Amino acid sequence: MTTEASLVGRWRLDWYRELDVATGATLSDPFGPNPNGRLLYTARGHMSVHLARTDGQTHGVDYYFGYTGTYTLDGDQVVHKLEISSHPDLTGAEQRRGFKFEGDRLTLSTPEYVVDGRARVAALCWVRS
Repeated sequence: MTTEASLVGRWRLDWYRELDVATGATLSDPFGPNPNGRLLYTARGHMSVHLARTDGQTHGVDYYFGYTGTYTLDGDQVVHKLEISSHPDLTGAEQRRGFKFEGDRLTLSTPEYVVDGRARVAALCWVRS
């Protein structure tokens, strides 16, 4: 199965963590300890992702995030081209994600970024559903 064919389908979010690049330690759970999320990749190059908190916070930008658009593969990265986003400033942007498959799991990770002098990545682990 090709990498693109492996992406195609519906995925359920298992966890979403901000990780320390040097140690791999979890620095935060941006959407709480048990976030809800769905990710969809189609064979025709379309994608959609939706994330929501389940810990009682029920409004605002820290409660829900989602976007839809197209995707392409670029080496070891999947590139999301956002057509619509819950954050309007991201509409039209590209989001690059490293990806790794382990059995029925897909982990997507952001490029490294630095906060308070620590290099980190945001990583989301998805289970095929």
